[in-house]
Amino acid sequence: MAFTIPTLTEVSRWLRGVIPTAFDKARADLWPNNLPIFVKVCAMAASQGNLRAEWIYKQIFVSTADDDMLDLHGYEIGLGRKPAAMATGELVFAATPGAILPAGAVVDASGLTFIVRTAVTATGNSLTARVDAVEAGPLGNLPAGAAVRLREPWDGIAQDGEVGVLDLTGGVAKETDAAYRKRLLFRKRNKPRGGTVTDYMIWVGEVPGFATARVFAAAPQIGTVTVYPLLEGSGAARIPSAGDILRCAEHLETRRPLTATVMVVKAAEKPIAVTLSHLEDDSAATRGEIVAEMLDMFDERAFVGNDGETFPTSWLSEAGSRALGEARHRMVVPDPDTDTALARGDFPVFAGLTVI
Repeated sequence: MAFTIPTLTEVSRWLRGVIPTAFDKARADLWPNNLPIFVKVCAMAASQGNLRAEWIYKQIFVSTADDDMLDLHGYEIGLGRKPAAMATGELVFAATPGAILPAGAVVDASGLTFIVRTAVTATGNSLTARVDAVEAGPLGNLPAGAAVRLREPWDGIAQDGEVGVLDLTGGVAKETDAAYRKRLLFRKRNKPRGGTVTDYMIWVGEVPGFATARVFAAAPQIGTVTVYPLLEGSGAARIPSAGDILRCAEHLETRRPLTATVMVVKAAEKPIAVTLSHLEDDSAATRGEIVAEMLDMFDERAFVGNDGETFPTSWLSEAGSRALGEARHRMVVPDPDTDTALARGDFPVFAGLTVI
């Protein structure tokens, strides 16, 4: 049976009614009288106890616990909050054969500082150095080909270089309370089973920057598991880079069952553009609201597809109808009678709004 915490006024009123039953002919509702003061003090004390009990009750459950109590829930099941992580990757410099770039050499890129992890000796006309960002966070993530520069010259090594083909990746901020709560709830609802689909989703979520994954068991054959991981974020930014795929694969290698062969694959962006007609009210503000609703819907409902699956056009129309200022519209593209077909690995992404 549910218990409702009484208000301070309700507690005070109840105590005033108790006084005559405890003290013959006593009245706590008349003034001047010291009993009303006594009742108020007792009511305040009782209310504080009730509020404390209510707070404790909420902390029992992950769904209602305060943000700073989530870490205790995670500790009890061995699922800690993901800390901020530093970007890492490879840099390429032109060099003469035999030239040595020592460990600890400092590299500057886009106002950020990176440190060479281990000494590297040039073979051929270049050398590839593994580096780590000095500071944790997403600013350290740089695409392949981005310009970098050694802070000081080294014999036989060009001072200017570039990011390698796998990008600089892995730089993420500390996991937010909302993301951590969502991951804890998923873990509590899906107990470890030694390599089920949900196990792989949980393992992917343990990698800094990653949120979830679409997992195909026995694909392409028995004994093989194909994983399409997705990053935290929005839209196409959720599709990991080659460097991110490598980080995820390395982590899954430490988690997978011994008999499983795991393939970590990058999802393919599937752009879905929307064209509407007969829009009322057709204004810049309404169009902006429709775009915002579309983006929210894709963030909430987009999934990595499998052969034969579709992305419902009704979801697009529903998102447009939710927009503030929209009175009516007709869906032109995609065809309102046909859902968007998805191939295995396709990840739907909103590709813009056109109104005709």
